[in-house]
Amino acid sequence: MKRSLFLTLSLALVSLLPIAGAADAAPRAWLDRERIELGETVTLNIEVTDSMARPDFSPLAADFDTRGSSSRTEATIANGRTVTRALWAVALEPRRIGELTIPPIAVGSDRTAPLTLTVTAPRPRSAAAGDPVFLETEIETTTPYVQQAVVYTVRLHYTVTLLEGQLDAPEPAGAVLRRLGEDSNYVRVLDGIRYTVVERRYVLIPERSGALELPPARFRGRTLGGAGSRFGTGQILNALGEPFVLEVRPRPPAAARPWLPARRIELRFEDAPDTARAGEPFTLTVRAEAEGITAEQFPEIALPVIDGVQIYPEAPAVRERVRDGRPVVEWTRRFAVVAARPGTLAIPAFGIDWWDVEHDRAARAELPALRIALQPGIGVPVATHAPPTAAVPAAEPTDTHRTDAPASAIGLPWPWLTAGLAALWLATLVWGWRRGRAAVPASRSRDAGAASPSRPPPVLRRALAQGDLPAITEALLAAAPPPRPHGLTALAERLCDPAQAEAVRALDAARWGGGDGEVALARLREAFRRPPAFAAPAGRMSGEAALPPHYPAHRRGE
Repeated sequence: MKRSLFLTLSLALVSLLPIAGAADAAPRAWLDRERIELGETVTLNIEVTDSMARPDFSPLAADFDTRGSSSRTEATIANGRTVTRALWAVALEPRRIGELTIPPIAVGSDRTAPLTLTVTAPRPRSAAAGDPVFLETEIETTTPYVQQAVVYTVRLHYTVTLLEGQLDAPEPAGAVLRRLGEDSNYVRVLDGIRYTVVERRYVLIPERSGALELPPARFRGRTLGGAGSRFGTGQILNALGEPFVLEVRPRPPAAARPWLPARRIELRFEDAPDTARAGEPFTLTVRAEAEGITAEQFPEIALPVIDGVQIYPEAPAVRERVRDGRPVVEWTRRFAVVAARPGTLAIPAFGIDWWDVEHDRAARAELPALRIALQPGIGVPVATHAPPTAAVPAAEPTDTHRTDAPASAIGLPWPWLTAGLAALWLATLVWGWRRGRAAVPASRSRDAGAASPSRPPPVLRRALAQGDLPAITEALLAAAPPPRPHGLTALAERLCDPAQAEAVRALDAARWGGGDGEVALARLREAFRRPPAFAAPAGRMSGEAALPPHYPAHRRGE
């Protein structure tokens, strides 16, 4: 029995480890259940981040007997750093009835927060409690709202050795029923009989209001032997749970749409920057935790549309866990944000409306407003007003009757000399104009050759080798000559090499459009074995003034 409990705790650790995120150095402790009966066991879980210290469970001996323990360590890489998480699980059997305190557990120099466990007297059982196998069923509420996630619990008790067994909970008409998490195994003493318990939880989601009949759960199994066995095949055992009738309530008139019944929803920004640079991408990460709903019910969250700001959302990372016997959704989404102008970027507060089923009232989970100072980007020109052209003073009118002119200037052939100089200036201007037109293609070719290094920049080579798509994006944007392009689409238009341009478009699709990251990485590595080949922005050649296009209707977007 102890070996079975040890294996169950070991397998349970796989689903208890959270997704990689911001490291929290303080150890965290929680119970798999907060209320049990005397004779049952409860699992205490302790999670530690970036620490090799082991918990000291000795303070538990005052009120609990230890029935088994297990541990697991997991290392992940988040934002370029390695995060190590260790999880310990220990099965505890309380020695008395009442409100028992799980004392703070020392983990190195830190301690966990205390926990409270309610231990009640064993409930009176029917005659089935004396059987070698029986079922116990429990429903969270019999008056849920439509589309509310209701926890339905089935407990299989047995005292015999089972060769095989099948535990089923039929799905009712007008509702969705699916399993929630992994089965829990523990020991329970009833009327002096020690039972092995398999606890299985389901989520029931009513699809319409009105009466809903939940059929009883069923178990059919075969023991190793005993009374009634034939030819060594073992005894066939059957057990039936209790049926339920639920009265499903409709959506309240005061509830917002979309309708989202839950127990708790929290939103927060993670690592939001205080400053950024215009024209350069920075990342905003939104994290959400919702209790009492499933992953399929969690709504989409997007940043508000802001003028002059490009927002590229990544696909959200969603994980569904079980905490205190209820479903908990952990939702994470990263947004790459590129602001075109320096100044102050104001992101207004936004959130989602939901219905608090525990307090039966409307609620709202909101992200606070953000103000981010945007500095001018490196290599990104700041739009300013051009200084006024200095006015050339008008020539003073010639007074042919002035008598104060120098005597030496009177009578010289100034009109002829002026005309000759003007003709020479015009001839020089025409010659220079023709020479400039002929030299433009050659100068462009020389400029491109001079600006292109023999190998890609080291930062780009390193990002390509590591296969880090965000780092490749930043390296390519940084390699572009000024003015820096605003995003990958503009970057692709600046590239002369068609293969490099297509590789950048594949990168853009992989990061923001659901494209294949492996295919994009292969194209990038092939195309950028040679240095990026950039063309000068239209109308911005060296020594040229920016002129309006000959065909304005051909501008992008028209």
